[in-house]
Amino acid sequence: GKAFQERVDKLLKYYSELAPMPQVSDATYGEEGAQLIQGEAISDLGSLKCLLSIAKEQEDFDYDTFFKQIAIIQKQARYEEAEKEYVDTNDHPVEAYRANVPLQNYDDFLNFYDIKEGDGMYLAPEDRITVW
Repeated sequence: GKAFQERVDKLLKYYSELAPMPQVSDATYGEEGAQLIQGEAISDLGSLKCLLSIAKEQEDFDYDTFFKQIAIIQKQARYEEAEKEYVDTNDHPVEAYRANVPLQNYDDFLNFYDIKEGDGMYLAPEDRITVW
């Protein structure tokens, strides 16, 4: 419905402004790139939401290990040409954004590491993306 599309539009706007290869260029995904990755970006956000809801039910859940494993799983290095091809053709966000963007949208992460306004991973509540 309309509410869902508004949430997706917010996600598209956010990703369209990200630079997928900041070490090489400040060029952003743009509207076309954001459209390409939207399904997987929604999946990344939704799966983290599910995992965090399960974590809350666990006694003494190890959030530090959990959050660090997300970064480790998404760690990737490619030659510049291969990275450009990935950005242009793959329907997944680049790995850094697959880890960082979902994490910065959830209070569980921000509160655990005491991330505040001005910190690199901070995302203001009004800018956070919730699709599901």
